[in-house]
Amino acid sequence: MKVGIVFDGNLDSNDGVQQYIKTLAEWLIEQGHEVKFLVSSSPNETRWKDHIVELSGNFRVRFNRNHLRIPLPASTAKVKRALEEDFDILHVQVPYNPFLAGKVIKHSKCPVVGTFHIVNETNLGKLGSKILSWVQKGTSKKFSHIMAVSPAAQVYASKYFSLSSNIVPNMVNSSKFKSNAKGSGIVFLGRLEVRKGVWQLLNAYSQISEVDRKNLKLTIGGSGPELSKLKRFSKQNNLDVEFKGYIPEESKAEFLASSEVAVFPSIGGESFGIVLLEAMATDSPVVLAADNPGYSYVMETMPSQIFNPQDSQKLASE
Repeated sequence: MKVGIVFDGNLDSNDGVQQYIKTLAEWLIEQGHEVKFLVSSSPNETRWKDHIVELSGNFRVRFNRNHLRIPLPASTAKVKRALEEDFDILHVQVPYNPFLAGKVIKHSKCPVVGTFHIVNETNLGKLGSKILSWVQKGTSKKFSHIMAVSPAAQVYASKYFSLSSNIVPNMVNSSKFKSNAKGSGIVFLGRLEVRKGVWQLLNAYSQISEVDRKNLKLTIGGSGPELSKLKRFSKQNNLDVEFKGYIPEESKAEFLASSEVAVFPSIGGESFGIVLLEAMATDSPVVLAADNPGYSYVMETMPSQIFNPQDSQKLASE
């Protein structure tokens, strides 16, 4: 089959949806299928450059307490040319922008399926979802089937987009995360922004006694807008925290496996938790995850490892 994976963003980053569609594409190709990405401009993506069909430029905005790339309107002519490849099926990442994915769906002649990815807990986000649902009303009728990555995403898709779905969780290629690395201490891996709960982690770490901290070093992997403030807080409070910066995909396994405990304290806005699966796939650290709906779904068989990220004293004791 020839599969078109439709995504409004670009492939330059490795955020959750990008990880999902790249992993899916790898698996489809291993099964003998042909894959193309119908996306916005992705000049920095090298691994998949021969599989990318760029339909528009993009610009950066904040949404759901996160930074996103929003596509500029794709020309109808460019969309029609892309669809001349005669795809057997299009797989759209939902929700989608009416000016890129919406146009692809509108002009498609093949079956269309979708995967719903988001949960938004802010009032503004919920209002935006209702407006977007109204905008998508015409094209959403063309879907043959919709999947949601978790129960939380399934409920959100139904409540705010009137979409029925079944649950198909995100996946990781576990073979990529096998590592012989062994270590000690605590690690965090993720984008350094407020939503990911890094401040809650640092507050909890500061409540551990200085003697215990010497035997339980905290290492933070990732980049983002909070980095300089986190470093300043650590210095002011005499916390020996190592900030590793951006961790490339090929180095994730070694980074995660180099610890005893991997902590993911996101305070909300999570529909799943791919990084939790990645950490568990290394077979090394104990994984502790915040009690937001997406993470709780991933950790449902390990309830003792779920914590309230706002209770820094209890997190410190754990």
